[in-house]
Amino acid sequence: HGHNVMVLAILPTFFDRVTTESQVNLKKLVDTFGSLTLPAVPRVTKLREAPAMGQTLWEYLPPSDPACVAYGYLTARVLEGNSHAR
Repeated sequence: HGHNVMVLAILPTFFDRVTTESQVNLKKLVDTFGSLTLPAVPRVTKLREAPAMGQTLWEYLPPSDPACVAYGYLTARVLEGNSHAR
């Protein structure tokens, strides 16, 4: 609609590493947006379990879990502001 938008990051979600569709879509994002594309958040049940247990993702899962890593990158990118924006 003609508005200027600054993109800080692209966060692929619901990533399923065993499906070709997920792999192809992630590759398209990386090819199109390069370093703006953050690590993909995997599609895992534990992402829905954490709030049901009254915990944050980081309290519920180990820090090395791919979902924690992906959301950690997003958090860092947002806190950095527009230094990576196009």
